[in-house]
Amino acid sequence: MALLESLDQNKQEAVRSVLVVCPYEAQRQAVARAMRDMRYAFSVKATTVDAVQGSEADMVILLMTRSRGPVQFLLDRHRLNVAMSRAREAVIVFGHLACLTPQQSGPISRMLELGLNARTLELVKVRNVKNPWRALAKWVVSHQP
Repeated sequence: MALLESLDQNKQEAVRSVLVVCPYEAQRQAVARAMRDMRYAFSVKATTVDAVQGSEADMVILLMTRSRGPVQFLLDRHRLNVAMSRAREAVIVFGHLACLTPQQSGPISRMLELGLNARTLELVKVRNVKNPWRALAKWVVSHQP
């Protein structure tokens, strides 16, 4: 929620709508509960990868938050394509890098390679910070177009 709060406080016209895309329904429900009483200067909706097809927003926040266990479900190329192609302006992916890139040939590894080479992607690693979510939110807001 720190990112949404920072975007809201920044009041830039660039962001009119945000989709928070979750791989799991239970995660979507938790995000929706956290956002329930919040009011933003833009529209925001929590959805799942399975329900997002046909929707779009200025910004998509894709929650790939898993730090252990099998990740094949998260790394399905078709599901990633559906989730990431919903954004008109920007996609922000939250995830545990080591968990999402177990093989250098997986879809996240390939996306990182292509995006970094084309300079259309920035990889931000947040560690050893008292409040990493707040620090990341400030970074995102400061890098808006």
